[in-house]
Amino acid sequence: MKVLFKEHIVKRKLPVNFKETDRGLFEHELEKRIAKSYLLELSNVFVFDYILFKPWSLSRYFKYYMARRESNFRIFSKFFLLLRGWNSIPEAVWFSDNRSPNYFHWFSDSMTRLLLHARTADQAPALIPSEYYQIHFVRESLSALGLPIVVLNSNRVYKVDRMIVASYTAKPGNFNKELINELRSKLIKNTNSKPHRKVYISRSKALIRKIKNEKEVMLLFEQFGFELHHFEDYSWADQLKIMSEAKILAGLHGAGLTNMLFMHKGGKILEIRNAVDSHNNCYFSMASALEHDYFYQLSNSVNSIAKNADVSVDLVQLKKNLELIVGKG
Repeated sequence: MKVLFKEHIVKRKLPVNFKETDRGLFEHELEKRIAKSYLLELSNVFVFDYILFKPWSLSRYFKYYMARRESNFRIFSKFFLLLRGWNSIPEAVWFSDNRSPNYFHWFSDSMTRLLLHARTADQAPALIPSEYYQIHFVRESLSALGLPIVVLNSNRVYKVDRMIVASYTAKPGNFNKELINELRSKLIKNTNSKPHRKVYISRSKALIRKIKNEKEVMLLFEQFGFELHHFEDYSWADQLKIMSEAKILAGLHGAGLTNMLFMHKGGKILEIRNAVDSHNNCYFSMASALEHDYFYQLSNSVNSIAKNADVSVDLVQLKKNLELIVGKG
């Protein structure tokens, strides 16, 4: 095991527009322990889809490729695929898991794991399952990093003689500050425009977690000079360009806020969030790690399942928050 980062503590500031009555939403996030980050070298590891295994120890490497548990039956069935033979790969790097197709987890978890290996002089290529590589932001962001990769065919078994497994760099929703900033630097290195855009991300085309009164909300954002975007309609390269030129990013809690990663340090983030949700603080944590100023607006919903609930936005409060943010911009 090669340790690249020792265990350490990160401390975060309260939001710029923090209210004492909301302390319970943030207090447990102000100081977090970030585990050590390391590279583990293994020999003779088999790969099928996104699963790593050896014939007589099928579950040994769960924690490196399985953020969500898979059935033991499906994993055990991989063993019998060995009877069909396999393709050999001399050496490779493993850095993804079964949450990697999610936009937030791809950049915050998988790409930072890949950077662990990129910090070494080792030239082993990174493995990526074909079903992941077909996703445009996966393919385009890997290309932007310019690291060697091998795309795995989903119908084949592979045997890797020397497998380097990158550990997670932090628990989901938390960040190794040095690595997430290094990732930003590498991805926006070819952008040089001075940040000037004010961007609002709409979730009106999403299946869940939308703003009920978004028409009125968007009109208010337009009055403050914000551009309105549906990022699912854009290529990843277009999202990167827009956000590298943004000085303010606003939107409802969701994957679009991950794009603060492509803003230059010192941006402003406004997250519209469910008033009863004290668990999902990943964008508060990300803004802190990237040294953006974080603002929030609490909104109400009728659904007790905060993660997926639609919300209604208080327009009077939103106007006050926008006056504060734009005035500080």
